[in-house]
Amino acid sequence: MINIEKLKSELNKLFNYFKAREYNYVIQNSKRLLTKYPFSTVLQNLIGSSYQQIGDLENAKKSFKAAIKLDTNNIAAINNLANVYKFEKEYEKSKNLYERALTKKKDYLNALLNYGVLEIEFNKHDNGIKLINKCLEIDNKNPYVFYNLGIGYSEIGNFKEAEINFDKVLKIDPFLTEADQKISLFSKYVSSNKHYLEMKEKVMNKDLKNNKKIMLYYAYGKALEDIGDINESVKYIREANKIKSNLIKYDFTKDAELIDNIIKTFEKINLKDVKKKKSNKNFIFIVGMPRSGTSLIEQILSSHSNVYGAGELPFLKMEINKKFNFIKNNNINISDEADKLAEISDRYEYLTNFINSEKKYFVDKLPLNFLWIGFIKLLFPDAKIIYTKRNAEDVCISCYKNHFEQGLNWTNEISNIAKMYKKHNEIINFWNTKTENFIYTVEYEKLVNDFENNLKKILEFCNLPFEENCKNFHKSNSIVKTLSSEQVRNPIYKSSINKYKFYKEEIEKIKTLA
Repeated sequence: MINIEKLKSELNKLFNYFKAREYNYVIQNSKRLLTKYPFSTVLQNLIGSSYQQIGDLENAKKSFKAAIKLDTNNIAAINNLANVYKFEKEYEKSKNLYERALTKKKDYLNALLNYGVLEIEFNKHDNGIKLINKCLEIDNKNPYVFYNLGIGYSEIGNFKEAEINFDKVLKIDPFLTEADQKISLFSKYVSSNKHYLEMKEKVMNKDLKNNKKIMLYYAYGKALEDIGDINESVKYIREANKIKSNLIKYDFTKDAELIDNIIKTFEKINLKDVKKKKSNKNFIFIVGMPRSGTSLIEQILSSHSNVYGAGELPFLKMEINKKFNFIKNNNINISDEADKLAEISDRYEYLTNFINSEKKYFVDKLPLNFLWIGFIKLLFPDAKIIYTKRNAEDVCISCYKNHFEQGLNWTNEISNIAKMYKKHNEIINFWNTKTENFIYTVEYEKLVNDFENNLKKILEFCNLPFEENCKNFHKSNSIVKTLSSEQVRNPIYKSSINKYKFYKEEIEKIKTLA
């Protein structure tokens, strides 16, 4: 006979261990309990959630599916399975599961919020914002609802609504400092600014945990720079990077090895001899170091009537890494892998199809796709590749003083940033020897100093006719998901050239290493 009270007691203990992030303990003991209570969907869901937290997505999916099989109305397990598929970019499966959960409980907040975030991720902002707004009818005190609304509005350039929602986040939870950082990206501070004064008080709070200090210090450092207190600004930016660097324990040698192995692999390949698949789309890839002007180029191009700017898509890297391991192997014979290449290109096109666009040209501007230029040449032979080049000091300091959400862990120590700049030069120079003018280089400084002439050359390279809209790119309502969201909605400006000379210690390291 099942002892329900005993099961509840055991589950409460396991939930506490889950909250304490003892995921392996939860998995082990939940499985032990399953032998006594094999029909417990709660246990299966808990096991799945624990696997998800440690990154074992295959076992997470198995457990969530087991929970749903036991109880088709287990909306928590349905939502959690959808989240796994969302992480894997299995958009259709994820979408269907969120909708399935909502048919069972239309006011299920978790599914509404996650579905809305998914829609925004795939540039369907109108529906995403609509879904998240429905969450407010269920719970108007949830900071993550307002936070994701803020993200949605900021990406479409509605900074007024974005600030309103991020401000509501901070009223509910003043220590959700991710909202401080987001506000700082589109704010121009003066010493009387309300948000600046709130941050000034908050940085003095001794109870602030290190993971919360990181975002706050980036934001406060940016505000201090705006008001002209340069020494204090540099101090807080340095401290934010120091804290983050200590937390992540990044090792640059792995990224260096990756680049070296890619070069060694493609040294042996004649790109002309590899069978190529004709693409159904006209792709434009914009690559370069982060903060080198890639967002500016995308905004210019997406202002054209024939071009859709999709933002920074992780698909190419994700699909290549599924098929090839360049960290462990520098002896891959790409020439013998036509089937794998076809699978990558098919999958990439499949994923990009979920981003609605009827325009002729499709832009992917993930900067670090410079690693995969050889693959782009093989997968999409007619694609255009634009490489943005910018002064090493400006690029490196701009990387150092900003927070990145894409896992660019080398950006938290100036020595690692300088080394990456040097390695990126190595691989770009290598690709230029292999691709016969396949890459068009845009020098950021030349672009801003002689905008119209360089604009015409960019459009000519992409086989696009000139349009006045491209000159007025800052008026475009296109989606921008990067740190430059506010900057690219302004006319061209030259103040970003040689802007960071006050980072004297860092610049000396850049000169030595880059």
